[in-house]
Amino acid sequence: MPVRFDRSLDERFLSHLKTKLAWLARVSRQQHVGCALDPQFRERSIKSGKARRGGNAYALYYGTTKLLNAEWSARGGEALTFSAKGKHLTSDTDGFLKTYEIERVSSVEVAAQKYLSSAMAGAQSRYFTPSLEGYWQNLIAWNFGPQWNPEKEFLVVDRESVLGFDSRDEKGAWFEQIRRVHMEIAEEIRQANPKRFSKPVVFGDELDLLAIDRHGRLVCIELKRGGSPSGIYWAPLQALSYRDSFRKAASVLHAGVTKLVQQKIELGMLPEEAARVVPKRPWTDKDIHAVVAIGRPHKESRGWDAWKALRIVQQALKEPVPVLLVDTLSDSIEASWHEDWPLPPPVYPPPV
Repeated sequence: MPVRFDRSLDERFLSHLKTKLAWLARVSRQQHVGCALDPQFRERSIKSGKARRGGNAYALYYGTTKLLNAEWSARGGEALTFSAKGKHLTSDTDGFLKTYEIERVSSVEVAAQKYLSSAMAGAQSRYFTPSLEGYWQNLIAWNFGPQWNPEKEFLVVDRESVLGFDSRDEKGAWFEQIRRVHMEIAEEIRQANPKRFSKPVVFGDELDLLAIDRHGRLVCIELKRGGSPSGIYWAPLQALSYRDSFRKAASVLHAGVTKLVQQKIELGMLPEEAARVVPKRPWTDKDIHAVVAIGRPHKESRGWDAWKALRIVQQALKEPVPVLLVDTLSDSIEASWHEDWPLPPPVYPPPV
């Protein structure tokens, strides 16, 4: 199969996270500034052109950075490798970041706690501020994940969500045609408005947030920081590119998402009620949608200037993308649909 959505953990790793590694889930729930560290499952990295299949990494995000990666392996006996990158390494004063035999991991909780406390303190001003997109990712993932309830618009099931491939060549071929369509639209807009659209559109391969709405539809959310004028206006095209990529992979999504949600429930990362949001039948193209979420700029921000350009992009599209404005509150966030368009407001598609 050329494409997969494999974000769940090996059952042996999952079992350890419920028992001898249960402390890792406790440590992950350290709260700070209205949310907590953001634990996510990750497929092991691509090396030498080949992807290591299986989502056997448990990663802890904090704003725009990953503070800790715990990668499980069963080669030559079960082991767990704790790792980090960059400046976070200076927080490891006790030599905690290394590989342990699985039977020894229960003994390193204190060292892990010390490392994470130090790493969070060092990362706050650099990686966890409202001026950074990852800050808003953390807030949304926390409030619409572990803090989700059935009254909320979305259940966030994955962050920086990706489709998996066996090689970089397969991955490139998969995205090429989808991106070409949206690049052509962007180029037409730029040629008609060269001064306003000075920066070309850039398409990534990591969807900011993958969610399920209250009707059971799969939602691809492109997140933008409202105070960034140049970062907002291409968001609808970026969201549609992700949506089309996930639509193309619709046949493999349901099983992967269902298993991911169930495992997160088992580890206390999602409420038990979250299982009811996942539909019983697989998603079709009509069940997968795009949304742009924007952290509301403050009143004096230059970010509001970008809304004029955003409207131009929306007018150029056959299907304008619904926009969600996100506000920070004292201990949570609030999201509301934005309807200030020169066109009739985009209507979120009704359940199919």
